[in-house]
Amino acid sequence: MSSLRCQYTLLLLVWINLLGFSASIDMCNLNENFHGQNLMSCSQFLLDKDEKMTSNQAFECYRTNKFLSKSDDINFNRNHHWISFTLRQDFLDELNVLIKFSDLRGAWVIRNDSLLPILYSGYLPDYHPNTIFKDHHRIVYGLKKGQAVTLLFKSYPKYFEHGPPVPHIYDALQYEQEIQKKLTITTFLNGIVLGIMALFLTIAILVFFFFREKAYLAYLIYLFFVITYLWRDFEYLNLYFFSSMKFVAWHETKLIMNCLVGTSYIFFVKYFMNTKVDFPHAHRMLNFLAWLLFIIIPVDYIGSEILGVWGYRVGIYFAGAIVLISQIFFNVYFIRSPDPMARYIVYGTILLAIGAISIPLFHVDIHTWIVRCCFILEIVFFTAALSLNIKKVRRAKTNAEEALKVSKIINDFETEIKLAKERELTADLIRNEISRDIHDEIGAELTKISLSSHLISKSDKITDANTKLKIALLGDAAFTAQTQLRLLLFSINPTYDHLDSIQAYFKEIAQHYFTDSHEILHFELHHHPSNPKMDRIVRSQLIMIYKEILTNIVKHAATKNIWIKLVMISPNEFELDVRDDGRGYDQNLNRISSSGIKNINDRCHKIRAKLSIVSKIGKGTSIKVVGNMNGVN
Repeated sequence: MSSLRCQYTLLLLVWINLLGFSASIDMCNLNENFHGQNLMSCSQFLLDKDEKMTSNQAFECYRTNKFLSKSDDINFNRNHHWISFTLRQDFLDELNVLIKFSDLRGAWVIRNDSLLPILYSGYLPDYHPNTIFKDHHRIVYGLKKGQAVTLLFKSYPKYFEHGPPVPHIYDALQYEQEIQKKLTITTFLNGIVLGIMALFLTIAILVFFFFREKAYLAYLIYLFFVITYLWRDFEYLNLYFFSSMKFVAWHETKLIMNCLVGTSYIFFVKYFMNTKVDFPHAHRMLNFLAWLLFIIIPVDYIGSEILGVWGYRVGIYFAGAIVLISQIFFNVYFIRSPDPMARYIVYGTILLAIGAISIPLFHVDIHTWIVRCCFILEIVFFTAALSLNIKKVRRAKTNAEEALKVSKIINDFETEIKLAKERELTADLIRNEISRDIHDEIGAELTKISLSSHLISKSDKITDANTKLKIALLGDAAFTAQTQLRLLLFSINPTYDHLDSIQAYFKEIAQHYFTDSHEILHFELHHHPSNPKMDRIVRSQLIMIYKEILTNIVKHAATKNIWIKLVMISPNEFELDVRDDGRGYDQNLNRISSSGIKNINDRCHKIRAKLSIVSKIGKGTSIKVVGNMNGVN
């Protein structure tokens, strides 16, 4: 009997405890307008800061009323905790509800004083009434009319990219329809954005392939990181889209992506503007900002993940501030630059800054598209700067090629001049050697013949007058040959190539021509300070022209006075002018038999000299030859 009373007493206590337990829970009674309802008011919470509590221990705490309700005064942000609430609906025979968390780590149903787990299905959904999306932190549960179900969850609202720390409940069908409608538009628009960016990326790849410049590689890397950033953001917004999020969560890479985009932007600016050479102060500043972006990644991980000193967004905002500072610095530094390429980068940078500033100022649905539009317009300006840089590189390449051609021409010309000088020097040595040999050998023998014949002709041993006459004529012939040889040596010996020697030689020739005549010679042979050297071909032809002129005077002029002038009229130009006051001739008559004038004209043509002849009957003749010492006009 006592045993039976104990059993009843125990059952009564359990029943009383259950009544008290049920009464302590504020049930979430759903009405027809529950879509988007906050479950804070009907939930109970239990902190688990060290994450040591198991589901059974949490359930035991729940059974012993250790869960707290109305947890407005308790900070669950970035703390592990457990949540429990009871759901009930009375307006539909069956209703699928979606409960969305900021970060869901586990889900259970409390039924018949026991704990039943709701199984995960990974990234892909399990089409079962009780379904959870692990990566998207939501659970779908089927409620029948009048049914009350008590649920237990483990949560860790560390990152708020998936919603507020407290759970919200939605009509699963309506939620799905809203998401699909939103995704239809966003997927289409994001596809356009990614298509445009892919087009710019293709252009950048082709440009780098053809030119292989560091600036183009930096631009290519920057575009790649921008597209990667947009792709990851696109995945985050499109909850059902195929994604890399199942491998690496968005919040785990957002800081890294921001730093990569900012660093690649800085290097793009550095190489495009050649700041190391042209703007060293800006170069050092940009290097400092790039190092800050590199250092913030491990610092933020230690402070946020290991030490828990600050929250998730601090590192992102710090990285964004660095990028913004670098953009403002670049704009201020280059806004007045006359270089159109710098201005295009400034315009693109301003748009990039506008996109960055919009992130903390506007809702995600607004700033997302501001950022996308700014990215597209920014890349348009950067591509315009790229085209200008291509023109600059091509122009520099063309100038370098032309400079190389000019350098090659100059080098070939200098080589040719050097070879010509060497050939001339060699020719001069040969001429000097030949003239010396002729003078020493033949000249000496002719002198012996001349002297010997002269002595023999005066000797008393030879009595025959005819023989003496022949010997005397032989001596005269030897003397004449010696004179002609001396003239030949003058034309051969390079020592006599200078103007003063030529002037002396011309004077000697004239005196030889008119030795036995009564013509009066007037010489105008001014010494030139530089005493230039005349090309041997020019000198040879000029001598022949001079002799032809003198021969014509001897034959035809019947003159009393002859004026001979050989001077320099410019640093490298000579003038030979021979005048007489003889009988002259009519230049209008066709003098077919005048071969002398024709020979003079032909020789002037060979040395590219200008010939001028002025003659009048009874007033003499003037022949002027003007030419270059080197034979080139």
